[in-house]
Amino acid sequence: ARSWKILLLFGGFALVQWLLMPPGIDYWHQWASLRRLAGGTLRHYFLASVAVWGEGASPVAGSLIFAILGGLAILGLRETWREGVTIRETFLLCYSLTIVLWPYGQAIRFLIPLLPLLVGYALVGLQFLGRRRSLVSPGRALGILTLLLLSSYAWRYRSEDFGPIREGIRKRETQELLDFVRRTGSQRDVYVFRKARVLSLFTGRRAAYYSLSGDDEHFLNYLGNIRADYVIVGDVFPRDRRMLQPFIDRHRDRFAEVYSNGDFRVYRFLGGAQRESRLDDTGGSG
Repeated sequence: ARSWKILLLFGGFALVQWLLMPPGIDYWHQWASLRRLAGGTLRHYFLASVAVWGEGASPVAGSLIFAILGGLAILGLRETWREGVTIRETFLLCYSLTIVLWPYGQAIRFLIPLLPLLVGYALVGLQFLGRRRSLVSPGRALGILTLLLLSSYAWRYRSEDFGPIREGIRKRETQELLDFVRRTGSQRDVYVFRKARVLSLFTGRRAAYYSLSGDDEHFLNYLGNIRADYVIVGDVFPRDRRMLQPFIDRHRDRFAEVYSNGDFRVYRFLGGAQRESRLDDTGGSG
């Protein structure tokens, strides 16, 4: 009864705010885009969940470990719910919905609070298997899972590079990129780059980060809305290699390569409508 009173009170305050406050100062207008982004965000976090457990070995190992843990966790969650919903289940539901609807995926960073719950529910699932006396004994399942985890991280440790940090602001290719940005264009130009703040700091140019959680049309609209002039792809960034470069390859008619070196490629965004609008604002092509 108390929970219903709290929900009704919250709903009442939300209704009063919606009726009295002017439009455009809340997040309701983002709901339509969030629904479109939810599918891409789910895929993003699924791949990140696989990478947590098997990035050091292979996607197959990560998928296998995640499948075992996920199956055990589902069993454990079902058994826990039978005894009543606790703060753990409430947090799991609310937090999961929040990160799925938030359009800027943060990969493993946002998954960290869920990892202890996943392991905990998996252990409860093992206890359930023990009580059922199934063909897969809890000890055997735990042993296989532990062996897979240790093998994955041992392989990652073996292949890890513990030498000097080779990527950074002092690298020749990075300096060449920054010099190109400083020498070309104008201070009105907008660059889309994974390290937007670094680019702005060292070049004095306006820069923006990107998110590819939605579909191609959504990202093209984003570039148009911020009046982007250039998009920079860095081969040193896995996300750029996996997502940004394939996106540009799919829309070659919208991008023209204007610079490249061993690590970076700069593409001019041929946005059309927003570029004409900018020229109108400045009174010419300058």
